[in-house]
Amino acid sequence: MELKELKASLEKFYPTAYRSFGKDDAVPPPFICYFVDNEGHSGADDKNYIRDKLLIVELYLDKKDLEAEEKINKLFDGYEFEKYEAWIEDENLLQVAYHIPITEKI
Repeated sequence: MELKELKASLEKFYPTAYRSFGKDDAVPPPFICYFVDNEGHSGADDKNYIRDKLLIVELYLDKKDLEAEEKINKLFDGYEFEKYEAWIEDENLLQVAYHIPITEKI
């Protein structure tokens, strides 16, 4: 999954930004932030053949919204992912985070 494609797909649902919105670009919930948390390369014979990365997509809501979550769940059909939920007290927001490990042959 390419990041440009991911962003275009997520923007169909809600305002989306890589990592965070700027101070002047603040949007009300729901909104999405996404980023690559880490990336590793491996291979043999002095050449990398495999790229592993952990893609994180965070959906921010002002209250639990199963329909919003289902939209994101369907987007990741065909991918393994773990889903986490946390209440951010200072912001009065619910964060639903998707951790999607991606392995690519390069």
